[in-house]
Amino acid sequence: MRLAASKLGKQILVFEGGESKRFDYDSVTEGIDGCLRILHHYKMIKTSTKQKKTVFLKKTSWLRAKSSGLFHTTFKSGLKVKKGEMLGMICDPYGEVEHELFSPHDGYIVGVNNQPVVNAGDALIHVGIAG
Repeated sequence: MRLAASKLGKQILVFEGGESKRFDYDSVTEGIDGCLRILHHYKMIKTSTKQKKTVFLKKTSWLRAKSSGLFHTTFKSGLKVKKGEMLGMICDPYGEVEHELFSPHDGYIVGVNNQPVVNAGDALIHVGIAG
């Protein structure tokens, strides 16, 4: 769809939410509500959805695993984070070797890899910078 819209010189809005191989109720609900808000804004339908404060992200970056192991985090999508805040850790199966993950900047959690076993280089936490 992106390619077709681009060839026609049209802009599109892409919503990405949840995670692979799972349905995330909050992401599905937000995606549907967003579509309904857009249709309502253009007076195509009459509806009401929960209004939330809009946060515009000017840039995003992924924290990636520097080693393989077991990934632990308590952070969820949508949470605000501070630069230098510890967002999670990777440890070996015996809990002896730990690699801590820190937020590279102030921002918001956009996505989290919920797979407990990760490999070096895997994308773990997606952080967006508000603009």
